[in-house]
Amino acid sequence: MRLRSIRARRVRTACVLAVLGLAVFAAEAEATVAPAGSMATDRYGATAAPVVDAAGNVTGVVVAGGIDSTNGLLGSAEFYDAATRSWSPAGTLATPRSGAKAVTLPVTAARPQGGVLVEGGLNINGARIADTEIYDRATNSWSDGGALTDARTGEALVRVGADVLVIGGVVALPGGGTTTTATVERRVDGRRAAWAATGSLSAFRSNVAATEIYGGRVLAAGGDDSKGNPVTTAQVYDATSEAWSPDTAPLATARAGSTATAIGGGAQVLVAGGIGAAGRLRSAELYTVATNAWSSAGSMAVARNAATAVAINPGLVEVVGGVDGRVQAQDAESWSSTDGWAGPGGPGTSEPLDRDREAAAVSFLGPTAGVLVAGGYTGGTPTTNASAITLFPSRPVPQAPPVPTPEPTPPLITPTPLPTPTGPVPVQSKQLVAGAITGTVLIKIGTGKYVPLKPGDVIPVGAFLDTTNGHVTLIGAVGAARQSAEFWGGIFQVTQPAAEHGQVDLRIIGTPECPTTKTTKGAKAKASSVVATASAKKKPAKKKKPPPRVWGDGHGDFQTRGANSAATVRGTKWLVEERCEGTFTQVDRGVVSVHDFSRGKTFLLPAPRTYLARPKGK
Repeated sequence: MRLRSIRARRVRTACVLAVLGLAVFAAEAEATVAPAGSMATDRYGATAAPVVDAAGNVTGVVVAGGIDSTNGLLGSAEFYDAATRSWSPAGTLATPRSGAKAVTLPVTAARPQGGVLVEGGLNINGARIADTEIYDRATNSWSDGGALTDARTGEALVRVGADVLVIGGVVALPGGGTTTTATVERRVDGRRAAWAATGSLSAFRSNVAATEIYGGRVLAAGGDDSKGNPVTTAQVYDATSEAWSPDTAPLATARAGSTATAIGGGAQVLVAGGIGAAGRLRSAELYTVATNAWSSAGSMAVARNAATAVAINPGLVEVVGGVDGRVQAQDAESWSSTDGWAGPGGPGTSEPLDRDREAAAVSFLGPTAGVLVAGGYTGGTPTTNASAITLFPSRPVPQAPPVPTPEPTPPLITPTPLPTPTGPVPVQSKQLVAGAITGTVLIKIGTGKYVPLKPGDVIPVGAFLDTTNGHVTLIGAVGAARQSAEFWGGIFQVTQPAAEHGQVDLRIIGTPECPTTKTTKGAKAKASSVVATASAKKKPAKKKKPPPRVWGDGHGDFQTRGANSAATVRGTKWLVEERCEGTFTQVDRGVVSVHDFSRGKTFLLPAPRTYLARPKGK
């Protein structure tokens, strides 16, 4: 596609972004859109981060890992050159991974052209990866970045100065199962190459939003607590003293999985979207460091979580993608400190991408080149295509708020111990507890009858739950840790054998109503047909029952098992349903690990994918 220049038209928002193949408008300005080429490998669920030179200019973007069209996990990486707008190989990761996180590393004597650190992610079996790897642009190769003490998902990865922090997340326990952590690990490039603990947040936290602010500090806001509930808590970390402050002013709205973008030299932070108590959020909040206060930053056109946000300049932020409802959001929005959220149709509108791109890799290309969106799941298959969202904002950028004088470093805060639970508690492999109930949930123990279940009731292992007309939050135990997830929509039996290392297994009860065909011949067949037709006219059609199914939403080690496959949660929302053709799995958010019994194969299934495991021989 050739480059195109378009005379801009006036719009109320004074700035509109665009994607490859779409016009870019900016009030009284020329705008140019360039294609971003194609990668050599189709991939989705990859990670990406820019490479910067000694002057801080973006020279290109590294895209690493992900999953290809054969559901194979990738270790390959590719580099997008910002100057030539072309792709080239960028070495190979030692550990193939998807869903990892990446952060830009500064130029050092040992790394004169800069680099990128990749952390975590999942392997082909859905297990968390503890090791990290470093890409060196000068050698175009990867090296070992050291292993975290705890392998995590749902963590935040932030660079502050020469430090890299991994904050919170969900960790795997030695005996199996998972728990949320409050711990933070730190790697200091050039001074301490190994990862080491650097204090803890005031409470357990995962899916926290974090970014660097002025003075070598990091703001961490929101996230999920140990029970998966979003919180309003915010804290500040000081890299010099390696200490966390007491809780700062809280967010107005509890949220997890939001974006956090520093603007004005780190004097303010824009936190946007995420998941709140009632679902995905459109709202955004602005934190001002000087006043330690939050204020409203308006609302996006689309409610989304797990999006990518970058600061184009000191007063302009671009939010791309994320999860909107059941699928990856296929648009982008810009926020200006002068006139809030804007799109081509004015406030409250967004800019569509050139194509649907579930689980695409998104990274910053620079203040004039904009944002790179590479790969993703598009048109039914992973793609190699990449698009450049190019911004030429003409609206004035306001003066950044004054950077306040750093206050004395506060003492390290010891996490507050969790309160001793009262009433029934879960016991590994013996009993679970009903944490919350909406609607009507029934329980049957042994050969007894189904009776109503109440919040706080004990659910012995082996019991049957009927959630056809209600929702239940199950709280299980793995050693001293707790894990919880919400289930609804069907009947299942709860098991937690010791041999499964604490994993709670929900076996779906029931078989689907499948049509049967009988072949008859001659007059008998004709007579049967006449009788059947007459009977059909007299009797109304019997209402078909819904197929046996179970919905789940949570972060712990839970597995829903059908006749032909089992789906293990990795912090997601998913459905397992028995159908005449086999066991159907649908992922609405996150990733599940699906094991197909007849094929003997285990693979990762990201949102919004589905999978049908057929019986053996079909």
